[in-house]
Amino acid sequence: MAAELQRLGAISDRHASARENIIVRLIEVLLGLWGDFSSARDDVEALAIAAKSATLVSSATASMRLQSRSYLGSVFAAIDQRLTLPKAAAPYPRSGASALEVYQRPGRQFIWELSRGESVEDARAAAADRLRAIAENDVLLADRHEVHRVFEDNAKTVIGYRRVIHPELSRDGTCGLCLVASQRFYTMEDLLPLHDRCNCTVMPIVKGDDPGFRLNEDDLKSIYATAGSTAAEDLVNTRITINEHGELGPVLVKQGDRFRTAAEAGRPVYVKPTPASLRSANRKARDEAQSQLDEVAAELSPLRDETSREAAARRATLTQASKNLRAYIDSLDAAFRALQ
Repeated sequence: MAAELQRLGAISDRHASARENIIVRLIEVLLGLWGDFSSARDDVEALAIAAKSATLVSSATASMRLQSRSYLGSVFAAIDQRLTLPKAAAPYPRSGASALEVYQRPGRQFIWELSRGESVEDARAAAADRLRAIAENDVLLADRHEVHRVFEDNAKTVIGYRRVIHPELSRDGTCGLCLVASQRFYTMEDLLPLHDRCNCTVMPIVKGDDPGFRLNEDDLKSIYATAGSTAAEDLVNTRITINEHGELGPVLVKQGDRFRTAAEAGRPVYVKPTPASLRSANRKARDEAQSQLDEVAAELSPLRDETSREAAARRATLTQASKNLRAYIDSLDAAFRALQ
């Protein structure tokens, strides 16, 4: 039993590390793409970067889903359970928003910060923080969705699941939200509640065995002992609640913290992902991207024969935006075919 638990712990740790690596690589590429965010001053340049960002995110979240499937394959083998996998698919994991729209937000953050009198340096920092948070959440959402898809396909075996903490990946130690939530049993109807900088993975609960509980037990004892009496009491007494974010779904917050509802944020309510809802979201995202592409083409057309330096520069910007939008549309088409 101890050997099995040690093996499961190692499998879970590898998965958490692999996910963190995907997040870090994606953020590095996206920050390099946006640079100093000066491109946000031009709508077409910002659109071109957002379209390229959306395509890169599509690739990263697809890689995350493959990693999630591999992780669960190893877990099921370790607990001697047969695993079936759903058809591979890689839809954008947010509800009610397309990747193209979401990845225009960092540029808009930069412009908004400048409009309220912030320095260029502070505006860049705020935009970069927004970009990091968006990208991280997208990878976490892809992991959550894929794990849940696999659990649903193995409902005869999996009766629930538990979040597994990873203090080794926490810069400031595992937060109280995760510590409290790790002691909860999640049913198959529940999506894992997320929060910023969450390092938790999940472990299936099968009849007669809850390996996640046993994995957390040793970490919890160590954390409470290291924290000392006062800090440990604060962790133990942390009270959490689950709210619903319009795009992210269930999220963990400390009880009493202010949380904007989807209506207050001016966003649609969260829709739990199903094949039908994902196909609908994909079609909507494609229509939006095609509309943007048509607008770029309309502006580009009269510039094709212009010879001035200004026209050549604008033509190059529009051509890049067109190229990036077409690549993004291709990624949407590939995702849609996988959902059939």
